[in-house]
Amino acid sequence: MQVANYLPSISAAIGGLAPQKYIWRIAIALQALPRLGVAFIYFKLYQVSVNTSCRRFRILNKVNTSLNIVENFALLGLTYISSTENYGLYLNFSS
Repeated sequence: MQVANYLPSISAAIGGLAPQKYIWRIAIALQALPRLGVAFIYFKLYQVSVNTSCRRFRILNKVNTSLNIVENFALLGLTYISSTENYGLYLNFSS
């Protein structure tokens, strides 16, 4: 089945040349840890500053933090698992 590719993957948008690819990967790696730290800081902020006696709020706070962490790891996965370097893996998922 042939599917049109309207939005290229991150690895395809950056390019296959070595300097751009490695600079992008280093930049994503450097900002990943602070982004995870911000997620936990927001979790603690909402946990302390808002009335946490509401069970629904506590659950939503945990869901929000979990989704933020998943987003960060997904960005890392999209960056380090390149579609050009692992083309066979991408073919297996698309068929």
